Amino acid sequence: MTRVYEPSAEDLAAHNEWVESRPPEIRAIAERVDPWTLYRIKQTGQIVGLCSISEAEPPRYPKPTVTVSVMRQYNPGTLLPDFNVFGLDPDDLEAVEPPVPEDGPTAPE
Repeated sequence: MTRVYEPSAEDLAAHNEWVESRPPEIRAIAERVDPWTLYRIKQTGQIVGLCSISEAEPPRYPKPTVTVSVMRQYNPGTLLPDFNVFGLDPDDLEAVEPPVPEDGPTAPE
């Protein structure tokens, strides 16, 4: 899977340390999703980035949820500015490759 951002060794070490310090239910999610990969919300098709993982809060959220950022640059039909979506089931996310703009990839400036 291609990442939007390739984390440095320090980024990975800090992330792994954070993952290891989480409760088991959060750790299980954090081992499946990371902040450097894009995901598609299965129900809506929107391309998103991971913002956070929240612990369960029964009865409203009986299991942990994720917050994602819907970014215009990856959702060209979106008229809204970037926005966050809270309370998603992490099983509703699937990793995707970053989309290539319709006019092809652009060279770095």
